[in-house]
Amino acid sequence: MDYMKMKKNLNIEYMRAIACLGVILIHIMKSAHDVFDNMTPEIYFICTSFVNNLRWCVPVFLMISGYLLLDPEKKIGLIKIKQYIIRIVIVLGIFGTGFAFIELISKKHSVCFTFIFRAFVNMLMGNTWNHLWYLYALIALYLFLPMLKSITGYLSKQEITYIIIVFLIYSSVFPTLKELGVTIGIAYFSFSIYLFYMLLGYWVRQSKIKIPKVLSILGFIGTGLYFVILAYVSDVKDYKIPEIFYSHSSMVVVLQAVLIFSLIGNIKISVDGRLHKIILSIADYSFGMYIMHMFWINILYKVFKLNPAKYGIWIFIPIYIIVIILTYVTVFIMRKIPIIRKYI
Repeated sequence: MDYMKMKKNLNIEYMRAIACLGVILIHIMKSAHDVFDNMTPEIYFICTSFVNNLRWCVPVFLMISGYLLLDPEKKIGLIKIKQYIIRIVIVLGIFGTGFAFIELISKKHSVCFTFIFRAFVNMLMGNTWNHLWYLYALIALYLFLPMLKSITGYLSKQEITYIIIVFLIYSSVFPTLKELGVTIGIAYFSFSIYLFYMLLGYWVRQSKIKIPKVLSILGFIGTGLYFVILAYVSDVKDYKIPEIFYSHSSMVVVLQAVLIFSLIGNIKISVDGRLHKIILSIADYSFGMYIMHMFWINILYKVFKLNPAKYGIWIFIPIYIIVIILTYVTVFIMRKIPIIRKYI
């Protein structure tokens, strides 16, 4: 393996680890927002500011998938795609049902054998812990993978650029215009934004896009201020902001994802030191950590009642550290079991 190829893979692993840690912080902040109803507008404002400024994490995950899976040199047939889907279905079946079972026990304050069946049905209906929405989305994206592979394998770079622009217009621009009062008589589909991010990851790879570091940082600061202002307007001034302005379909989130992908994708990585090994380890455990981190967040909030309104905003720092450590250790132990290691 030549150095440039190795460097590229290391950068991708760093992105994976950072996006994983970002998602955990999102859910720590958002769960506090959802679980406790006595927090001040100022705490809500801080939570929303962090959550919205980390919306790029899932898009970066999807861009990584597109970067790796849509490479025409990487042959992925229907059998391999079926294996991808079966893996996600099994993970959803086990953890989605398990988390739905825990939720039933929590709400009913009792344990009943029928809860297992009800939890399984809830999982099938998508009524399990919210963070698992990503696994349901992954199944759909894998079903679209043959189409995406055909696009990247047979179309020219200009044609792929055209398709990406069309996806962006339909999944981001049109919904934004609608919220601004401009009615467009054309149907659009919110799910297409996730197909867009996968194609965007491939496009970034093929284009070898390199935004100057200073411009990336300034752009990220500017978009960050935009989300802070939105949070202030919504949580302090109590004005309802349409979701399109901060969701994954937001054009600002798209910009942030590209800036992060370019910034981390083009840094020179030192392969020495403990920090490097820790980051690569988190990247390796990222899928399992994504699945399990909400378990520990719920324990800290719903069992130990670590309410920021009671303990102060700084309680988020130890909560974040504790959740990362406990989640990492949980996945480390689970991966010692061969049958589980295959799936997480």
